[in-house]
Amino acid sequence: MRVLLTGVTGVCGLNVLRTLLEDPSITHVTALSRRPLPSWIVLPGGTSTSPDGSPTHPKLNTVIQPSFQDYSPDQLKGYDGCIWALGRWNPTSSEEENAVVNVDYVDKFLQALPLDTRPPGNPFRFVFVSTIGADPKEKGHMAYLRIKGRAENHILSFEEQHEDTFKAYILRPGAFFPSSKYPKDASHQRSAVEGVINTIFGGVIRAAMGLTTEELGAFAMGAVKGKWDKQPAVYENGEMKRLLRSVQ
Repeated sequence: MRVLLTGVTGVCGLNVLRTLLEDPSITHVTALSRRPLPSWIVLPGGTSTSPDGSPTHPKLNTVIQPSFQDYSPDQLKGYDGCIWALGRWNPTSSEEENAVVNVDYVDKFLQALPLDTRPPGNPFRFVFVSTIGADPKEKGHMAYLRIKGRAENHILSFEEQHEDTFKAYILRPGAFFPSSKYPKDASHQRSAVEGVINTIFGGVIRAAMGLTTEELGAFAMGAVKGKWDKQPAVYENGEMKRLLRSVQ
């Protein structure tokens, strides 16, 4: 199975990448990234580093993507699914400026998918990592949740238009933190203040409302492989935890 991945240097995306690389049924992962993977990233399997210091893996191809609003005609051909873990919020930017990263990037990717070449019954699976509390009515007080809700609406609308060739999965995780298995992650993915909060309260928050990054990676991989099946495929934090426990 060949999978596309975005947001690979983020807390979620990096651990999704590790999960994909460790699974024998995933034969190839293409990470779309603005820049080469940083040298501090540790990948499973005793991987080596490239001449520029980026980590490498036999199943991984990192494609430098200067713009997430422009794709070459054949760039997205030959893949079975995508896990979209790209998204950020800049509090100093306007709501519409933040919508470019969180909504427009998704729209442009979906529009570039070559779905006309897919046989019926073998849909392209698109796994979108949203957030707990996302607001699909787009009327709440928190702009971040409205924006995530807008992205979800666009994805589900796209699915309705391509029901034979496209399958969407919306994940709404609660709090999650850099992996404790890879100590370098926290120092590069969280600020000093966030690191202290994670150290003191991380375990309590995870137990109360969150998923570990390993759990989130496992659920996202299960979704892109078609393991979870309901319609519409919107999975809240608690449901993801329950489903993961049911297959242990």
